Amino acid sequence: VFEIYCIHSDDVFSTLKVAIIVRNGAYGLINMENSLILIPTAYDELEWLNHQYFNAKKGNSYQLIDFQNNVIINQENLEPYAHEYPNLFFKKVKGSSKRDYFSYSGVYLGSFVEDSLVALANQHYYAKQNKWQKKIVIIQPNGHLLAEDVDQILFSDNYQTIAYKKEKQWFLYDTKSEKQLATTINISQIHLDHLQHYIADLYILTTSNGIGLYDAKNDIWAISPDEKIKKVQHLDNEFLTIQYKDGMKYWDASCNFLSEIYSHVSETYDRNLFQLLLYKEDELMALLANNEIRSLSSQEIGQLYNHSGQLSSEDKVA
Repeated sequence: VFEIYCIHSDDVFSTLKVAIIVRNGAYGLINMENSLILIPTAYDELEWLNHQYFNAKKGNSYQLIDFQNNVIINQENLEPYAHEYPNLFFKKVKGSSKRDYFSYSGVYLGSFVEDSLVALANQHYYAKQNKWQKKIVIIQPNGHLLAEDVDQILFSDNYQTIAYKKEKQWFLYDTKSEKQLATTINISQIHLDHLQHYIADLYILTTSNGIGLYDAKNDIWAISPDEKIKKVQHLDNEFLTIQYKDGMKYWDASCNFLSEIYSHVSETYDRNLFQLLLYKEDELMALLANNEIRSLSSQEIGQLYNHSGQLSSEDKVA
């Protein structure tokens, strides 16, 4: 008796106690909780692979089935199917160092060397470069290639979109809707910065019209491209700074707010007191927790001076 992990459509796992049984020399699977037969005793061999999947042998050939006897992979295979972490099945290719890879739904993804495939969002994958494969390929859930001859790919674990570079041009793609994004934009550079850990599906794009901030999840500009923008970078939590030739603004992702221009914007030494520090000529102000802005008192400026060691060198100069 052992427990298997059943995967549901919403990626939630449940456990089930089962046992492999044999009748007249044929193997099957029984649910130990209600004594119902899950896999009929019709196989010459039955071996649990992982989660809810089993290698089932008939005659000289193996196929991969799930705990309810649904066929996942039905290709002639003289050896049991194997599993590669985190969510791939494979069978070895005779006379080659490559393997035939399959997704958990049984879709054939292609032949690649070990540890080549990397999982992306929504059952997409990409194959890394190696000595046998000079360029990246990106694979859709149906096994078709989204793109090949790709030079670079950008993605994040909490992103449903990806960015990839091909022939010196950048592209954006939504894995959920399976469509290309920003198709009318000529993108020369893309950056994620540290904002990927706080704000999903947001990209810093350099275009023919300047630098902007693109909300790929909603396929819209959060900050339109502007030739006056020199740099966009993550500041703290959901705040970004937008540096212009004549000053700096901040952008609050939580409410999609772009500030007026300041001489300098910096993070604070104590987030319990202020969200940001704002410098405007000779005046020092702070963004409060309620998003109000007020000038700092002489005493607060003194406290800031005493804690200046917690600020970056760039902020100290400001």
